[in-house]
Amino acid sequence: MRAWWVAAGLLGMAVAGGPATAQAPQFASQVTTQCVGAFGCDEVDFFLSLADPGTPMLDVFSLSLLNPAVWRFDTPNLSDADDAVGPNFVAQVIPGGEQEYVGVFPFQAALSGGLNPTLRVRTKFSAYDADLSSLAFLYRGEATGEAAPVVSGAVVPTPPAPDYNSQLEAVCVGTFGCDVVDVYLALLGTSELPVLDMLTLRVLNADGWKIASPNVSDGEDAGGFTLVDPVIMSAGQAATARFPFQAFLDGGVNPTLRVRLEFVEYGTDLSDLALEWRGSLQGVDTPVVYGIHDGPPPHTVAPEPLSVLLLGTGLGGLAAARRRRRRS
Repeated sequence: MRAWWVAAGLLGMAVAGGPATAQAPQFASQVTTQCVGAFGCDEVDFFLSLADPGTPMLDVFSLSLLNPAVWRFDTPNLSDADDAVGPNFVAQVIPGGEQEYVGVFPFQAALSGGLNPTLRVRTKFSAYDADLSSLAFLYRGEATGEAAPVVSGAVVPTPPAPDYNSQLEAVCVGTFGCDVVDVYLALLGTSELPVLDMLTLRVLNADGWKIASPNVSDGEDAGGFTLVDPVIMSAGQAATARFPFQAFLDGGVNPTLRVRLEFVEYGTDLSDLALEWRGSLQGVDTPVVYGIHDGPPPHTVAPEPLSVLLLGTGLGGLAAARRRRRRS
């Protein structure tokens, strides 16, 4: 019974007190992550390792998400953890906003500088991404009575280096303006013919823009109209356009791919729409294309449909023939 009183007191202290004044941690450390959920990254294991020798104890381990447009903790969350000794009970609380995770160890968590990793905490997410490339967070481990944190740090993934340079343009084409947006992808500085299995578009400014679910299956690649299977993630802040027969790109065609998105929340123009894009092949870590579209001034003239461009340049038949040869 005493352990529960201790846990309740620690939870109250962790939530009411909030983050302490920034101080150097007692031990150098790092945190790595792994998706372990039934649906991929809906559950994530956080692994804490100590870089310094020692055997400190933790009372509280907390996480603060830095990308609220994509990731949000589920509430209630999981009570699943291992420390340097073995399985350990963790009482968790998710403060308002679902951007904070506070895990309290009623019997403390034992760490060891000789073990790698020395602590594992599993968390559940209500909003999450297809992979961990966008998961950025602060972490902090504390012991009762200690002014300085035992461990603390930040994990901010490095943006991936794509195979091809590219740029993105967006055009409002909806009945009510920007309730429907066409996104155009162009390749830069190449004449090669890559293909995509999927194109993920992530809204970086959560306020004001939310992708509809379900969404439309409307797209064109360098060969003409192509089938799109859209998957909406992160509570409408991200969409993955999956191409069952792949999307055919052509460095000699500008733009080379168009994907249509419907929004349930949208602005009057595109000046405040910031998008991150990532085009990839299944099973390949390096993206084919990647970049960030920072919300340009409103467009006044929409690009012509890709099919018209292709016919006008005589590339329509050539692209279709290339597509048939690639898929045969």
